[in-house]
Amino acid sequence: MTYIRKPATGRTTQIANPYLFLHETNVDHGIAFHILPRETGSASLHLYLLEKYIPNQKIAPVVYNTWFDRFEDLNIDHLHAQLVAAKEIGCEVFTVDAGWYGVGKGNWHSLVGDWREKPNGAFFGQMASFADRVRSVGLGFGLWVEPERNHAEASIVKAHPDWFLPGLGGFFYSDLSQPAAYNYILAELSRLIETYQLAWMKVDFNFELGDTADEFSMYFERWYQLLDELRQKYPNTFFEGCASGGMRLDLNTLTHFDGHFLSDAVNPVDVLRISQAASCACRPVRSRNGLFYGPIMMRFSPPAEPVGTMQFWQMSILFAARHCLACLA
Repeated sequence: MTYIRKPATGRTTQIANPYLFLHETNVDHGIAFHILPRETGSASLHLYLLEKYIPNQKIAPVVYNTWFDRFEDLNIDHLHAQLVAAKEIGCEVFTVDAGWYGVGKGNWHSLVGDWREKPNGAFFGQMASFADRVRSVGLGFGLWVEPERNHAEASIVKAHPDWFLPGLGGFFYSDLSQPAAYNYILAELSRLIETYQLAWMKVDFNFELGDTADEFSMYFERWYQLLDELRQKYPNTFFEGCASGGMRLDLNTLTHFDGHFLSDAVNPVDVLRISQAASCACRPVRSRNGLFYGPIMMRFSPPAEPVGTMQFWQMSILFAARHCLACLA
């Protein structure tokens, strides 16, 4: 990484190194440089990342996520049926997405910041029992959380307003420069991991902090420090980054998460295209996306082009083979 010093503040800021794909070609007036073909360039980048950035990467398990079935509507009987299906198709982790938390009333995004179980909905305070059931059939248990976003009505915001800074959309984010605020977020995430024995934690981000560059620089330094501390503390938990899909996916975030979600567009055909393009920027084993093939998702996220079931599976097999070869490179 490259470091620059800001004269006004005297602070040193870390920025990314540029990485260029170049090769030499003899011409009449010396040497010309040309960009390598996309396939060659991405393979070179993968090898560089494996050596310099992520030498000890975790292998991601196959994950079932509840979101795109019924979104935040978590019904315990239906969840048990989902668990049976997830086991049958070979999933290794069952992840409960948004909708499990908050003691007040409201939808999933109005309850962020209150990471207590719903007492009158979802699991009715018995999510640990469901997690035990998941493990009893041989799957790990995973959980969605959005620790950076806090609603104004969240109890922690009301109890400690000095710990938070205003973001956009009426939400707040933690002032991680304060040890008390930093330790609170770390403790809450640790509590969730230990209480539910999480094999997987999906860490999402769905709002805007604001537009103060210097403040964000300090914020992200502390946020990445917190993530690194959490991963060191819980080496057996897979931490998946997410930001309304892949909006924060870059080479730096890949050093602080074990993997990153690519997109909320989960139509199978679109997933293949998105994953193929993303593989040009990061190793396929570090990025992931979901597949949902059914009438609900066809309405929610229609394909760019019509596709039949057989054509979809043919495309999937070919792309999976290409991914496997890329991971072995």
